Amino acid sequence: MSAINSLPEEMEAHLFSFLATPCLTKFQAMNMKTYKKIKACVFLRRVHSMIREYSWFEYIKFKWKSKKECRILTSIRDKLLYERGAHTAFVAQIDVNSLMDFNRSISWLERYEDDDEFIDLLFVNWYDFPDPPIWTDEEQFYIDKWLHEFRVWMG
Repeated sequence: MSAINSLPEEMEAHLFSFLATPCLTKFQAMNMKTYKKIKACVFLRRVHSMIREYSWFEYIKFKWKSKKECRILTSIRDKLLYERGAHTAFVAQIDVNSLMDFNRSISWLERYEDDDEFIDLLFVNWYDFPDPPIWTDEEQFYIDKWLHEFRVWMG
């Protein structure tokens, strides 16, 4: 351990990055000089271990993204009905649980005529742009995605 302390700081920091959290904690307890040097490193390693190594953080992140996607798709569906004048029967069939469910419920990229009508609903006439725009940045991300998929599908 004392051999590591005699190295230049850059090399010392590089060697510390290879140590696991329990080893860093033991090394930190060696003396006061080492404790001060490694204090932040041990803290950051523990935080990293909690965030990256525990699956429940991944589960929470997944659930958060799913709820956000559902909220955005619900907003798009509502705007299609109330602001873009989509047919009630069309909007009623839309499943907003996920993007995959949404696309499946409208038979996305299965029939040109239906897909073309959907794309027309998404885009406002260039001549009468609403002020403010009807789509938020989050919604615009999905709209751009659908337009890109439609263009690629069309060839």
